[in-house]
Amino acid sequence: MGFSDWAAETASRFRDQSPRFAAKRSGQELLTGALRRVPGPAGDSIWEREWDVLLILDACRWDVFSENYGDADWLETVEPITSVGSASPEWMDKTFTTEYKDKLASTAYVTGNPYSEDHVTENQLALLDEVWRYVWDDDLGTIPPEPLTNQAVKHWRTGDYERMIVHYMQPHWPYVTNPIEGGFNPRTVINNEKAENAFDLQNRGEISKSDHIAAYSDNLEYIIDHIHRTLLQAITADQVAITSDHGEAFGEFGIYEHPSRVPIPVLRKVPWAITSGRDTGEYNIDDLRSDTEIGATREKKLRDLGYL
Repeated sequence: MGFSDWAAETASRFRDQSPRFAAKRSGQELLTGALRRVPGPAGDSIWEREWDVLLILDACRWDVFSENYGDADWLETVEPITSVGSASPEWMDKTFTTEYKDKLASTAYVTGNPYSEDHVTENQLALLDEVWRYVWDDDLGTIPPEPLTNQAVKHWRTGDYERMIVHYMQPHWPYVTNPIEGGFNPRTVINNEKAENAFDLQNRGEISKSDHIAAYSDNLEYIIDHIHRTLLQAITADQVAITSDHGEAFGEFGIYEHPSRVPIPVLRKVPWAITSGRDTGEYNIDDLRSDTEIGATREKKLRDLGYL
């Protein structure tokens, strides 16, 4: 964002919002811009680590994960790594690259993140299944884990892939088990339209940071419980890694959510946990595929997620 854009947005805020909040948000935008000029670490590429199935928990902070699951007996190792980005598009751009084209060519990517439309191409991968295109919960304002697991199990059982990435949308807001204001949809992401979300409420002082993080932690528990009880009982894989594309900021350094190219620890430090899966044969796959093209609604889904 250049100075003229920042000035225009500032003027718009002072027209539409209280002077106090407008000044605060504009100051935060200036700070974000300044932080983007600070050089950060390159980060740890997922391709330089050993795994068969990689589970991406969107916007999962290392400290919250380690506090809740650092001693989980079903996880073999739990450690922090540095993500290659501080937002999903940045992570995708630095992960799905020609440098790792040979590994990509034997990898299946099952994703609930609508940013895949602009940052991942089908010909890069052995399989690209953009589940967000044909399964979305408008009431929740997000895609729950069940359809992603369904497709992941189907592809892992029937396909011939060396590895598979499953990109879940939790613990990213909206919080399924402890709702706080609204949701998002793919269309909002595409059109870069900003939606009211829980971070706006915290920024205005309408909810506390502690209550916000508690809701976020509940959402993390929701996705981890699903993975432990469902996915890991439906796929056989010796090395199942759990990590994140980026972290989340709840006001640290004056930053909220996860703006791209901001190298602060809460956004770049993410978990890397190893476990395994054994298919019991009890999981039944549903036919979820639809020929419905939802390109016109991708923006809505991104708005539900608070991106637009």
